[in-house]
Amino acid sequence: MTVSEKASKTKTKTTSKKDASKPKSKSTSKPKAKAKAKTTKKPTTKKAPKKPTTKKAPKKTTPKKPKKRRKTKTTVEAKPKRTRPRRLPLETPVKGVLMNYQRGSVRQRNQYGLIQLQGVSSISTAASYIGRSVILHFNERTQNQGQIVSVHGKKGVLRVRFRRRLAPEALAKEVVVF
Repeated sequence: MTVSEKASKTKTKTTSKKDASKPKSKSTSKPKAKAKAKTTKKPTTKKAPKKPTTKKAPKKTTPKKPKKRRKTKTTVEAKPKRTRPRRLPLETPVKGVLMNYQRGSVRQRNQYGLIQLQGVSSISTAASYIGRSVILHFNERTQNQGQIVSVHGKKGVLRVRFRRRLAPEALAKEVVVF
């Protein structure tokens, strides 16, 4: 035997030993093919033929009730709309001072102000001013108009809702109620 023949025999023996040590696995091409075949096959469902529709007998219809018409009230029965009586302007405008914004512990409401009027120190006298108009003059050209909304506290302070928000410069300015 020649050296090359011995080398070739040993190679074949070593390869066969390696093959023997490895677990033999099945060919991977066959399961993939089966898997593909399973996914490509779609079950065919036969649709049932539609049944011929028959006309149903018409439903028994009840005659529609006539819509109720609203009765129009005669002019004698008609009530006038509820409106507030118009307040007459004061004979002499009352002056006061814008004390502060309406505020809570967290935020302040810039559109609402608290005013103290001259000669008003109780709730009963302050309540008579609710609904009156208030004008706050910043300077000759600018003014802010508002309306007294409610009483604030027990000492005759009033809440006013102004059309525009109050600037910080407006605090401690004079207001006129008419």
